[in-house]
Amino acid sequence: MRISFPVGMVPSDSLAGKEFIVNIFNADPGTSVTCQLDDHQPLSMKQHRMSDPFIIQYVSQREHFPDWINKAVENTHIWTLPLPQNLSTGTHTIKINAVDVKGNKYEGFSIFNVE
Repeated sequence: MRISFPVGMVPSDSLAGKEFIVNIFNADPGTSVTCQLDDHQPLSMKQHRMSDPFIIQYVSQREHFPDWINKAVENTHIWTLPLPQNLSTGTHTIKINAVDVKGNKYEGFSIFNVE
């Protein structure tokens, strides 16, 4: 599991229209994923077919390697949730819970700062 956005220091003026983005590696369509921001109630995330922003950035930094994979492919194991409109400045925590169709449970955590 990788939380692709938000990470690190995030300018408050760059958050409009952004989403939490999580890559649950090899997750199947029946996987249930929730996102909990700080002490708020967990919210269900939606599955999307898209390229992982982390991989897009990673590939773009290696353009000068001729034998390197030259594109980030779309996949079906990305989940998103819109960021709250009123996200305050300061430090925030994200907790991601995923449960696959066999009942296996996975957790991921991240900390980010809004400045």
